[in-house]
Amino acid sequence: MSATILDYCAEHAESFLAPEKLSTAKGDALVESSPIGVLFGVEPWNHPYCQIVRFAAPNLMAGNVVMVKHASNVRQCALAFERLLEEAGASAGAFTNVFISKDQVAQVNDDDRIRAVALTGSDGAGAVVAQRAGKNLKKSTMALLSSAQALETLLGQVDEAVAHGARIVMGDQRIEGQAGAFMQPTILTDIEAANPTYKQEFFGPVALQEVDPGELNGSGGQSPGWHPRVMPGQGASP
Repeated sequence: MSATILDYCAEHAESFLAPEKLSTAKGDALVESSPIGVLFGVEPWNHPYCQIVRFAAPNLMAGNVVMVKHASNVRQCALAFERLLEEAGASAGAFTNVFISKDQVAQVNDDDRIRAVALTGSDGAGAVVAQRAGKNLKKSTMALLSSAQALETLLGQVDEAVAHGARIVMGDQRIEGQAGAFMQPTILTDIEAANPTYKQEFFGPVALQEVDPGELNGSGGQSPGWHPRVMPGQGASP
């Protein structure tokens, strides 16, 4: 997916950024796109490469430079991505990793050289970063993951899987009696390729036993295989 996003931006950037002519009652006008400077992104651990690409690729193609504070548990991924850009011929300083604490994010946000801020993360983190950006009159974009919303989405996915033939071995219940939105560890089996959830990501404590076409056993039937896609998401983890 990361490579696809990079290819898409490279292929379409010229047309996306081309001047656009507008005809108005007052005469003709021309809309032009210009870079605004240094952009600061705060990214989460899940999909450690794709999250960076979604932020960096379009903004680099638009002529901006980007600084990224990645999650502390995927710093090697951040460094690997920076090396890949250098090997591909990106200009020095076009992409910079900053390994800083959460408290230091506010200091970067306050720096006049930072022209805009983006964050993917929890509602709480988004509220803090967006408030700071607003105080500094900076553009900001927030992709927020509500814990309650994430849990409802996850429970809905399990229900959909069962409605199309999957079987619950254990779990599939919210955990009551404590603050936050939590779900029991869940195991689903008998998920066939025709099941709509076969190709979905379960962003939470759900292990899946998918039924694959039986190419390996030569029978033309189906053979089960464990493909645990367990991702403890925002507040939807045990």
